[in-house]
Amino acid sequence: MTYKSRLVLNFIIIISLIQASVITYDTYQAYQLQKSILAERSELITNTYAQALQVPIWNLDREITLNIIQSLLLNPDIVSIHTRFENAMMEDIHKYNQRYEQQNVHQSNWFEKSIFEPDSDNLLAHLKIAFSDQRLHTFLEDKILESLSVFLAMLLVNWLVIILLIKWMTTPLTHLTTTLTKLASNHLDYPVPYIDRQDEIGDVSRAIEVLKKNSIELNQLHKSMAEIIAEQTHDLRIAKDKAEAGNIAKSEFLSTVSHELRTPLNGILGMSQLLQTTEIDEEQQDYTRIILESGNHLLQIINDIIDYSNLEKAKHEIKAVEFNLRELLEQAVSDFSHEAKNKNLNLQLQYAANLPTQFSGDMEKLNSIVEHLLENAIKFTHEGGVLINVTYPHPGYPEYPLAISIQDSGIGISESEQDLMFQAFTQADQKLTRNYGGTGLGLAISKKLVEMMHGKVILQSHLGEGSTFTILLNLKVI
Repeated sequence: MTYKSRLVLNFIIIISLIQASVITYDTYQAYQLQKSILAERSELITNTYAQALQVPIWNLDREITLNIIQSLLLNPDIVSIHTRFENAMMEDIHKYNQRYEQQNVHQSNWFEKSIFEPDSDNLLAHLKIAFSDQRLHTFLEDKILESLSVFLAMLLVNWLVIILLIKWMTTPLTHLTTTLTKLASNHLDYPVPYIDRQDEIGDVSRAIEVLKKNSIELNQLHKSMAEIIAEQTHDLRIAKDKAEAGNIAKSEFLSTVSHELRTPLNGILGMSQLLQTTEIDEEQQDYTRIILESGNHLLQIINDIIDYSNLEKAKHEIKAVEFNLRELLEQAVSDFSHEAKNKNLNLQLQYAANLPTQFSGDMEKLNSIVEHLLENAIKFTHEGGVLINVTYPHPGYPEYPLAISIQDSGIGISESEQDLMFQAFTQADQKLTRNYGGTGLGLAISKKLVEMMHGKVILQSHLGEGSTFTILLNLKVI
């Protein structure tokens, strides 16, 4: 809907509402006045006929009483008449107007008058007259039709006047809009109208003329800048393509070499395990054990390289499933309990009983994250222990309600080296590679997996005092 249409519609709605309110109020006032007039008239008729019936009833003249009541029924507004006599002086009289159905009696307006003896307070009878409200309804219907006709006529006149007024007001705006559209389409030779007018329209036109001149200057500057940017963009695109090609080649090379290494390595490990089952002496058993430990360590490194290579190539997708978080963490503790026991470390899970256990998310990725962080914690911890703590909801991060913290009492990380911890093939100190082994990929893989799950990893550590890795996730509670 155009601005002009909205303006016309708004004016018509506002004026129509005002007119409708005035006409409705006038109709209501007329209805109330007519209702009051009919009520006074009905009360006057009731009082008049009550006086007329006083003498016949006092004289117990039933015939005259009936004649008076029958003459009263000639009034088209009367639905029924009921006369109840005191002390059974005469039989009660109930008369209905044949113009109306008997059920209309209950929908009528009742007027009642007591009849007394002349010059006395002795009660003779009660007169009740039911007056039809049909005359009032007819008046209301006629008034509504009249008001509606007036409203529609005024609406038509207002509509014509408003359209002419709005057209007179918006024509300059339409021309100026066309001018701005042309200028925006880079038609800078399009003339600006109304520049000579000495009013608000003229002020806008002169402002548009200034804008037009500035646009011409900017257009010239843009052309020169575009040439420079196009040249630089071409050079950057070439450099970017080369970098991406090198990165892809690196990832494919790592993946291919790792797969090629893993196949013969699995054969070596398999043969070594079979060799342990044969009859060999204790020294040969030690040699075989060393081969298996070294081979498993090498296989873990190769698996890390393959995982990282797959992450680099964005092969992983989120697979949301329902799982039991407590059971997942308990299984991780069980899997690493042997390594922790060999180093005399206390490996514990702290999972409060009132915390939810059923979540929906990528269980495989979460399990891989926990395993990498647990492996790191146990590797770099010589005494004390490792604690897994679950918090839900986390008070410090409302956008990440689930927090899984893995805290160790290991060697810790200096503040200056903490930024390097999540970079691939990097460890805080190169001596650690010689002393502990590994590729430095575990934390890089964990961080990428957490980010793929739209989460966050926080590291808190002090050299010599241990480290705490906190995984912040927004998993749905089931």
